Amino acid sequence: MKLLNIEEEELRNMFAKLIVSSMNSDFDNTVHPAFVETIKQMSVLDAKIVKSFRNVGTHTAGNIIQVMNAAGEYIPKGAYFTLLEDFYIFPDPEHTLNALSQATSNLIRLGIISIDPKQNMDCQDIFLKDSRVSDFMNKCSFSNTTNKIRTSRLDVTPFGSAFKGCVI
Repeated sequence: MKLLNIEEEELRNMFAKLIVSSMNSDFDNTVHPAFVETIKQMSVLDAKIVKSFRNVGTHTAGNIIQVMNAAGEYIPKGAYFTLLEDFYIFPDPEHTLNALSQATSNLIRLGIISIDPKQNMDCQDIFLKDSRVSDFMNKCSFSNTTNKIRTSRLDVTPFGSAFKGCVI
């Protein structure tokens, strides 16, 4: 894996569009010096996810949790463990849920998107239709637990909106 993916076409295109935007007076109040470092810290998958926000400001994120059905010696009934958090179902099936979770976390870290776990999007069905999710849940299934999906909302931040406007 390359630590700096500048030679990747997706990221090169973002850099090129950022340079063009920085020379356009219409973007004087939009271009931020941090955008260069932001692109340098992105993977190709991160860039693709940012592009998926092109015409929308929000997506749904999922968390797979495992709930205890019965009380154990140290764990009470109803307690849960998060197995996978904050993943976004990207339509390209080549990306694993772990990669999608990592990309979402990185975009949150970079300040491009934020997550609001209090905003339950109530659309678990979308996640359950994806074979990657059902496969993951089946692999992590135990007799005394139930796997569930909790959803929340991913929103583009003001920084992310400016970034998106300059590089997409």
